[in-house]
Amino acid sequence: MHKKIALLFVLSFFSLNSFSQSNEAVKKLSNLVCDCLTDTENPQNEEEFQKLIQACMVKSFTDDMTLFSNAIDSSDTTKTNNEKGQELGFKVGQYLTLTCESFQEKVKNLQDQLVTSEPEDSVSALSTILRGNTLMEAGKCSEAIPLYNKVIQLDNFQQSSYKVTAFNNRGYCKSELGDYYGAITDLSVALEINPNYSFALNNRGEAKLLIGDFNSAILDFNKSIEIAPDLTEAYNNLGLAYYYKENFSSAYSNYHKAISLDSTNGSFHFNLGLVDFSTENYESAIVNFQKAKTLSNEITDFSYYLSSTYKALGFYEKAIDILKDDPETAFDYINLNDIGLNYYSLEQYDSAITYFDKSILIEPNSPTIYLNRGYAFYDYDKKDLAFKDFDKTAALDSTNIEGLYMKSVVYYDLGEFKLALAELSHTINMYNDVAELYAQRGRTKMQLEDYKGAYEDFTSSIEIFPNDYEVYTERGKAYLGNKDVELACKDFSTSQALGAEDVEELISTNCSKN
Repeated sequence: MHKKIALLFVLSFFSLNSFSQSNEAVKKLSNLVCDCLTDTENPQNEEEFQKLIQACMVKSFTDDMTLFSNAIDSSDTTKTNNEKGQELGFKVGQYLTLTCESFQEKVKNLQDQLVTSEPEDSVSALSTILRGNTLMEAGKCSEAIPLYNKVIQLDNFQQSSYKVTAFNNRGYCKSELGDYYGAITDLSVALEINPNYSFALNNRGEAKLLIGDFNSAILDFNKSIEIAPDLTEAYNNLGLAYYYKENFSSAYSNYHKAISLDSTNGSFHFNLGLVDFSTENYESAIVNFQKAKTLSNEITDFSYYLSSTYKALGFYEKAIDILKDDPETAFDYINLNDIGLNYYSLEQYDSAITYFDKSILIEPNSPTIYLNRGYAFYDYDKKDLAFKDFDKTAALDSTNIEGLYMKSVVYYDLGEFKLALAELSHTINMYNDVAELYAQRGRTKMQLEDYKGAYEDFTSSIEIFPNDYEVYTERGKAYLGNKDVELACKDFSTSQALGAEDVEELISTNCSKN
């Protein structure tokens, strides 16, 4: 059974005495009901299912009268016996959904029976929900929602457990369709009807994750776990929320908890690997990614992250092989681009350009890929082609600082200093806090023999990043060009103190004490 759309109708068929909401009592009761269901045949219709659940409930109380006594709460006079029975039913339904394979099997069997045997206009709330669930499980949420709507429109109190289930399931479907705010609204209604609905809390938390409301999502996941400590998805989702907040230690511990409850879920191991990757624990990341792959063939971007881990370790050939072995790579511009980056790291620029070309054929509007290919052309000493790619990068993204900067670098290399100066001045107007932009403009002004303008730009660069000895050397040369030997020598000494090894001749030539 889908763990996000639990059917909470188990006790909606009965009028019970007053029950407490002891988690231990619920757990023990649910285990006894599960044991009873395990020994029975699958029901063939809704009526048989109702009778089977009722018989197992009665048997469970008969077998353990102490449980019955502990479950009764005669002190709560604010709710009717029916309401208390419904509340216990919600909790038992959640617990059976999480832990009882026999219950899950019988619900699935009933779902199959109802879907194939009852007419489309059936008035049964249960069969309507199950039809909706069948469509939802087939990825047809837009067709499932009208069925949940029918259940929500029911007014009978006895149907309230179906209604809360329908609100939850409709909310889940809305989230799947990208209507996250609509999902949150539906799931909040479900929680107004039943505040202890752990599945609705988990689903609402997921929708909040998708709109970036991480703190509120964490509250929902924690509450879900408090109600249903065995809900593995809630631990995994809590890990995701902390991961997005870059609280990697909390993410790691929650993923570990999810794995302790379900070690067969590949996604949990994969998410653990992502934390390892983000914290540069690459060897552990590889172990977790590979474990995930053995458990699931449906993990998105598996080859990308595994190859990225090997790339981070400097094993570029291994990273390339992983991506090439993935049949999806031929149609995935991100993977193709990453192969190009690995070849670039190996200084195999021709191969890098080939894969950037392939990536651009699939995604011709990505400034990043043009930028990457531009660097490959530049280092391959094909400056004219590099300039075209850097220019294309800037055309696709007028704020791309690397593309703008590299255009000026190519102009500089080609001796087009006035064009380089104009490009740099334009870029500095947008980004006035980048040291290298000022340094490069200072170099350009030196070529144009504007020594005063050059040392002013070098000074701006030093103010932003005061520990670059090369810029001190360059400013010293600008001071020399402006005939200010004293300031030049001071900069050469500072450069030497910061670690420069090529200023001794400048000092000996220009800074004699005589």
